[in-house]
Amino acid sequence: MDTNFGKNLTVGSARSILIGMWIPLVMGSLLTMGYSIINSIWVGQIMGSRAMSAVAVTMPIIQLTSALISGVATGASILIARYFGANDDEKMKNVVFNAWAIAVVLIVLVTGGGILFCEQLLWAMGTPADVVSMTSGYMKIIFASFIFSTAFSLISSILRGVGDSKKPMIFVLLSTLINAVLDPLLIMGAGPIPKMGLNGAGLASLLASATACVLGYLHMRKQKALLKGSSMSGIDFQTMWQLLKIGIPTAMQQILFAVGSIFIVVFVNSFGVAATAAYGAITRIESFITLPGIAMSMALSIITGQNLGASKPERIKEFFKSGVVISAVYTLLISFITIVFPHALMSMFVNDPATVAVGVDYFRIVGYAYLFISLMFVANGIINGAGKTFISFILSFVSICIVRIPLAGFMQHTSMGIKGIWIALIISYTISVALFMTYYLRGIQGNRKIIIANSVKLTENGTKEAGW
Repeated sequence: MDTNFGKNLTVGSARSILIGMWIPLVMGSLLTMGYSIINSIWVGQIMGSRAMSAVAVTMPIIQLTSALISGVATGASILIARYFGANDDEKMKNVVFNAWAIAVVLIVLVTGGGILFCEQLLWAMGTPADVVSMTSGYMKIIFASFIFSTAFSLISSILRGVGDSKKPMIFVLLSTLINAVLDPLLIMGAGPIPKMGLNGAGLASLLASATACVLGYLHMRKQKALLKGSSMSGIDFQTMWQLLKIGIPTAMQQILFAVGSIFIVVFVNSFGVAATAAYGAITRIESFITLPGIAMSMALSIITGQNLGASKPERIKEFFKSGVVISAVYTLLISFITIVFPHALMSMFVNDPATVAVGVDYFRIVGYAYLFISLMFVANGIINGAGKTFISFILSFVSICIVRIPLAGFMQHTSMGIKGIWIALIISYTISVALFMTYYLRGIQGNRKIIIANSVKLTENGTKEAGW
């Protein structure tokens, strides 16, 4: 193992290690979110509502492709963390090569298919006729940028798997700055740069993604630890199966979250424009509220992978406790702000009194759940790090499809009205937390067989092996 590459997450203070991984992931996620915010601001301010509607049409496609990328990246980071912790260079390089092989297939299918059938897809989505031509060019560029976003996501997952969450954050920061500068230049044109309109916004995102991708690749090439010899690994269907076994449930879980959100939007829409506008503002606020929890889950999945790879399952309990403490600090503050100052939060996005009132009711009901949701992210990260992503998917399916959607659909028709939907949400969140915590305490921490099965151990001939 090249000791100058990556970071060993199996020794030292659990809390310090977790904070060191978590903060860069939070910052990186905030910067990634900045991509879409920057595009929306420039497109909306310069080109108006017609262009904004074209961008809105592409959002479901972007969410779907992001889920696919995330699946491959998660599988790679967890397996790489596992073999990095086990000091097994060859296995790690094998994972890298086969993850790239899957990524290439994904790129060909998504980019090629997306560009070829872009117009048909837009018509199938019911896109207004006067927006199709504008959206088509923009979407084709977005599909082309999938090449770079997939490559960068995989590079980031490789770096994070070996304990480096800072470099991906730096690359995202640089690409976000590039995107912010290029957006107005390419949309409006300047000097020798022609006016490209909405296509300019897409091209700005593509160039920014390409920059992050190149920087990440050059960094990995400089280190050489994961690139040297990895191309000689060859296709290994067992490794591919391990990657897909971890990655597919992760992608399905993200799609499940999107489906749940769509149903809630449909229910809320029946209460009028003010309710719809309020929920739009709520989702934007909650995207920031849940971001630290998602980053915590990512950090713990990688840390768990390394420690299981190093045959140190006893450390998992330490990281769980640290995750709970850290999460409790920021979620107590978040819950306090949302419950005590909901009017100020909503007023940052909307001014209509009726719309603000709906949001105020929401946060005064759901705000109490944020502390408990953070516990779910902690448990989810450890469960995923142990390779049990299918379990995470099943638990999320129960919470969303068995509890949240049916309960919200029923309670909206009671005397509580739209508040019934909010109560259904907090009930489903509570059940979700209970499910994840129960599985962690009894299935992961309480069942040594699961932990041992996912730790690297020696076979009879002395070689390293791990079960998942």
